[in-house]
Amino acid sequence: MKTKLIFITVLQIFMSCLIASYAQDNTKAGLPEGALARLGKGGINIMRFSPDGSHLAVGTDVGLWLYDAQTGQETAMFTGHKGQVNAIAFSPDGQTMASGGFANPIIQLWDVNTAKKHSHIELSNKNIEIGKNHDSISYLNFSKDGKTLISENTYGTIHHWDIESGAILQRSGDLGSFKSIAYSKEYNGFATGKEDGGIALYDATGKTRVRLRGHAGLLNNEDKEIWTLAFSPDGSILASGCEDKTVRLWNTDNGKNLTILKNHKSRILSVTFSHDGEILASGDADGIIRLWSVETNDELAILTGHTNGICALTASPDGRTIASGSCDGMIRFWDQNTGFEISTFTTGHAESVSTMDFTKDNTILTSVALNGTIDVWSVRDGSGLNSFTLGENKFIDVVALSGDATLLATHNKNWIMVYDPLSFGASGGGSIEVEGVKVRDITTDQEISGPWEDMDKSVNGLVLSNDKKVLAVSVDWEGIIAWNIDTGEEMFNIQEREPFERELVYSPNGNLFAAYGTHATTHIWHAKTQEEITHQDMEKTTAFAFSPDSTRIATGSRKGIVLWTIEQNEIKKLGTIGNSRLGDELIFSPDGQIILIARIIGWDYEIQLIDANTGWNLGRLTGHTERINSLKFSHDGKTLATGSSDGTILLWDWEQIVTKARNEIKGKDLTHNIIPPKNHL
Repeated sequence: MKTKLIFITVLQIFMSCLIASYAQDNTKAGLPEGALARLGKGGINIMRFSPDGSHLAVGTDVGLWLYDAQTGQETAMFTGHKGQVNAIAFSPDGQTMASGGFANPIIQLWDVNTAKKHSHIELSNKNIEIGKNHDSISYLNFSKDGKTLISENTYGTIHHWDIESGAILQRSGDLGSFKSIAYSKEYNGFATGKEDGGIALYDATGKTRVRLRGHAGLLNNEDKEIWTLAFSPDGSILASGCEDKTVRLWNTDNGKNLTILKNHKSRILSVTFSHDGEILASGDADGIIRLWSVETNDELAILTGHTNGICALTASPDGRTIASGSCDGMIRFWDQNTGFEISTFTTGHAESVSTMDFTKDNTILTSVALNGTIDVWSVRDGSGLNSFTLGENKFIDVVALSGDATLLATHNKNWIMVYDPLSFGASGGGSIEVEGVKVRDITTDQEISGPWEDMDKSVNGLVLSNDKKVLAVSVDWEGIIAWNIDTGEEMFNIQEREPFERELVYSPNGNLFAAYGTHATTHIWHAKTQEEITHQDMEKTTAFAFSPDSTRIATGSRKGIVLWTIEQNEIKKLGTIGNSRLGDELIFSPDGQIILIARIIGWDYEIQLIDANTGWNLGRLTGHTERINSLKFSHDGKTLATGSSDGTILLWDWEQIVTKARNEIKGKDLTHNIIPPKNHL
């Protein structure tokens, strides 16, 4: 046994080295112009083995990844998707792969052997129907002969496409709204799970066959949403996983409930049958996977190792392996007959980047994810240097990272976080256990004790001073409290009570301290005396930034970006520039000449560049598929990092971006691009 364990450990280390070295190649796949690298692979939505089991396809929030199932090597990162990849299908011969998803108007067809795009099918109103926005695909599958692709969109409409021409062969059905969906070639039809706990079975055209009682009304509670469905290989049984913490098996011929599996302690997020249909695997929001005998309903094994919810499960065609993808960013392989873990197949698929920053020498970037994952990246080659979590099922709702990426302050909650597999966003569940505020030295992985640990109330803002000596905390209804991190001494207590979430920020020179938020009143104080110098015209704002020289402020409003100047003890309004759309994040360029604001236009997420002196539109940066949560420059001003809810970070060549922007506006009349400042800047 000892020899076997040593061999498995060596194998895991070997596979990890393969994965890490090969992943470096894909950090540059499909990058937008001006980007240097992509860090992270996006949160996992779906996984599928190829028919022969040689490849594992993983659909994420940023694209489609293809792995060699034997070596763990990333054979390709398929790009070109506008939004998420929530649907994957292999052709019966395994030569072609189809992908599509939420906020994603194009179905891509790929050649598996060459890792090149074969063709695409565009979901436009022209070739579907007038009056609906069909930019979300929920399910894809090939016909048995591989000549037809079957798709289903979020409106419940089923389409059959000719693979060669891309033409619609058949349009049918109205499955209505649903939370989850499954399809079976053997059953020749669909199953949908509803938010109210209901389940319906349809034939291949979308005609209703039978409506199941589902999970609605079976328990006296409100937890009824059906998060996952799976057909047995022969199509005779349907498995449903629900928010009520149960898995139920159904006879697809008559709709009768066959059994209820109850051992899970959290909502069920994923289910899959083994290739022979004898074993059912179910994964929950706690990161626990259970294996069940379909014949006897006995629990065969409990698989542990993930530190967050199970986003996806799939079984290999050879009947040996279960693959699990988790919100902790890892994919693991398990022996389905013994329940033993074979390997940590790959990492890097973490969810939602909350904040990040560069080390002083600009060689390392540290990022913090919403689920408590902390990743350390090499800026030079994009490789992951280290990764750790703050514990199981941590939800970091408020976070602050020092400017040199060495000190981390978090407000942690033990709260189950789940990510919708068919759309944007995350939601929480279960009892909330507030842990107070934690301060951690990332370089030593040691916590720093202090009175902040005893905060038993809701914290809505955190900030570390530039010299890392002060921690300030905004507490619901109780104002802002600050402590000396070294001594624990209270530095100040501002009785400015706000029930709303708000950001806290120090000016670069450390002299000013500000609080702001979408629903919270904006305030600016002297950091040492707490004398308030807020201008009377300052509105509530979603975005706020000091200029690098601490002489100006930019705030986001519905009228545009408002610029302010700081002169001694007084703040003066300069004017409004940019457009009238609100932004989520705001930052000045290192020289203070350009303002960058992250925003959403429709389903497109972009970073707008605006000249801070003239208000001219200098262009935009695109490449993220979800909200952009963080904008940070390296200390030498050469690299811009953007972190997103899609689970990735993009590194940009700032000098290249600025040069291109300046060249493109030469000689152009750009007055129509701006709202002129009240006072010319």
